[in-house]
Amino acid sequence: MENEEVKYTYEDVVQIPEQLEAVIIGVKLVKAGEIFKDKAKEPEKDTIIFQIENKEFGVMSYIPVNYFENGKVPDHSKIGKILERYTKRYGKDWVLGVGSKIDIERNDKGFWEIKK
Repeated sequence: MENEEVKYTYEDVVQIPEQLEAVIIGVKLVKAGEIFKDKAKEPEKDTIIFQIENKEFGVMSYIPVNYFENGKVPDHSKIGKILERYTKRYGKDWVLGVGSKIDIERNDKGFWEIKK
């Protein structure tokens, strides 16, 4: 039993909802090439990685988002719209960072992303 391999079936995986609340447990700045490897359009572009967790369903993952060097996020960008939604929900002093609760959802490729 001590070296027993754990196997998950399709039924185990689909039990996890498509949308969850998660907590950001880590933030890291990396190059896009480190994440996306040969699929990166701009391998040297800085990208922020949010490490997220939902303990209830045992979900732990990483969500990459664009990094904007000047600190200004364009309102029309995907992350800009997400930040606007959370600022409206939690107030203008809300900051996206470690400890922040966020809503996540699976995209059409099965990866977790911050809910739009």
